[in-house]
Amino acid sequence: TQEYLDKYFRDPLLKAFLTAQWGDYGTPPSESAFGIHAIVAADFQRGGFYPIGGSQRIADAAADIIRAHGGLCLASHPVQEILVEQNQAVGVRVIHKGQELTFRAPQIVSNAGVATTFNRLLPPTAGKRERARLKSSEPGPSAAILYLGLNDDPRSHGFEDCNYWIFDRTDYGQPEHRRFGGVFMSFGSIRN
Repeated sequence: TQEYLDKYFRDPLLKAFLTAQWGDYGTPPSESAFGIHAIVAADFQRGGFYPIGGSQRIADAAADIIRAHGGLCLASHPVQEILVEQNQAVGVRVIHKGQELTFRAPQIVSNAGVATTFNRLLPPTAGKRERARLKSSEPGPSAAILYLGLNDDPRSHGFEDCNYWIFDRTDYGQPEHRRFGGVFMSFGSIRN
């Protein structure tokens, strides 16, 4: 992304403005693929759509498809271990209401993150190559999320139906500035 910007633009402030939403994909312009940035930017140019009923509607729609194909969607079932037999993930062991349960399936997908999946959920004999790669990699960016409930409409405080990216500098695209140094604000209640 930075190479593209440097080729076509000179003004550092304009470059910062054009890439301010890099937090959406978590990689600063100096390290991101321009194609990914272009997809995100194009989405916002068309309006940055928001599902009626909130983001939970996306999960609900996915769960409906999973159930329609014979799958289960179980909330409040923390996975304790991914079960592996003959070097193949075959199921999970979970805890639900103090009871240990086992679920088996032909495909196991983890969304717990690579470190948790390979360092905590898989047995030590599984995923040795992936653990080695994980040890040699640098941690990626992280974020803290704070949800606030307001007693009145955000529009009464000057906020509009849009996303706000607020940074403490404009040179976030430079490799020496891997720290995000900004905040993202959005008001789903206005969009719903």
